[in-house]
Amino acid sequence: MDVTKEIKRLVAQQRRCLLCTTPSPGSALCTACNSELPRLSICCPRCALPLPQPAPLCGQCSQRPPPVNRSFARYEYRSPIDYLINQYKEHNHQPIRKWWLAEVNAEADHLSQQWPDELPWTAITPVPLHWRKQWRRGFNQAYEISRVLAQRWALPIVTAKRRLAGVDQKQLNKREREQNLEQAFVCSQDLGGHNILIVDDVVTTGATVNTLAGQLLEAGANTVDVFTLARTPKPSDK
Repeated sequence: MDVTKEIKRLVAQQRRCLLCTTPSPGSALCTACNSELPRLSICCPRCALPLPQPAPLCGQCSQRPPPVNRSFARYEYRSPIDYLINQYKEHNHQPIRKWWLAEVNAEADHLSQQWPDELPWTAITPVPLHWRKQWRRGFNQAYEISRVLAQRWALPIVTAKRRLAGVDQKQLNKREREQNLEQAFVCSQDLGGHNILIVDDVVTTGATVNTLAGQLLEAGANTVDVFTLARTPKPSDK
């Protein structure tokens, strides 16, 4: 008997769903929980805001076009996606981390099918964390997602820096987020000729990715798109 294979088989049999804890051998989520995930199907092609029906653009992008050209999101940011993201991001929950990176690959498959001959991007830029926040957390989740995509698509990672720590974006409304991000990012590289894909785990109001996109365009980028795992159903007006 191959003892190693037998141990792996037993471990797989004991695996439980990350959400409901029912036995889920061979999968991070059971079939029932996986089927209830809020996958994003209809959204604004420019900012990925969930929409009730297909439209060329959402009202916000029609009235105030952002610097981002296109956005791609896999899920709506609501239960249980918010729980899964926060457990990974704030507690470095390793089983959830593995599941999320598998989801990144799944979304990469979907995008590769849209451009089977040649992808429209020439480089990837993860949304940077301020060094203090990254030191406390121990990692940058956007960079981890970027590494998966960069390896998958053989694209370079172009980094930007976050100059200001600012106030935690989660505490602010849309206008306050925009003010908090003024002069927050800097990109010292010459991006002439590049089409950049910004990567983040969650897009809430779009203030962060739009501010970063503006900096990348100033650095010479031709176009800037966004890849995110989750998008809030609507901008926060709290």
